Formats: sequence, C-alpha cells, structure tokens
Amino acid sequence: MNVVKPVQLKDVVSQPLMRIKLIFMAAGFASLVLSVSLWFSGNELQGIFVGLWVPAIHSLGTLLLAGENWSNR
Repeated sequence: MNVVKPVQLKDVVSQPLMRIKLIFMAAGFASLVLSVSLWFSGNELQGIFVGLWVPAIHSLGTLLLAGENWSNR
C-alpha cells in the first residue's frame, strides 16, 4: 500500500512550475479577499469589479502555462 506524503512549501517553491502556479493562485486569492472586503464595506460595485479579476487571473495563468513545455525544466 502506497502512503502519500504531505507536500511541504519548500518542495513546492523549489520547482519553477509550481512557483508560478502558486503566484497565480495567491493573486487570485488576494483578489477574492479584496473583493469580499470591498463588498462588505459598502462598495458593492467596486467589489463586483475586483471579483471579476479572480477568473481573469486564473485564466491568464492557465493561458501562460499551457503553451510551455515544462518537461525539461
């Protein structure tokens, strides 16, 4: 039976592909937090606008990473 070991942050950061993915995920999460905070502070329109950044950031990350050949890196 194979045991899955937990992933540690130092293992993720040491790989270039994972580091780029982590940056895009962190940017999307920061955008989500900013959007929710704007919404609940009374700036609903700004919250909606910033909330649209989340799928845009993730789409940009997917677009940039999909065309690369990461097998030799």
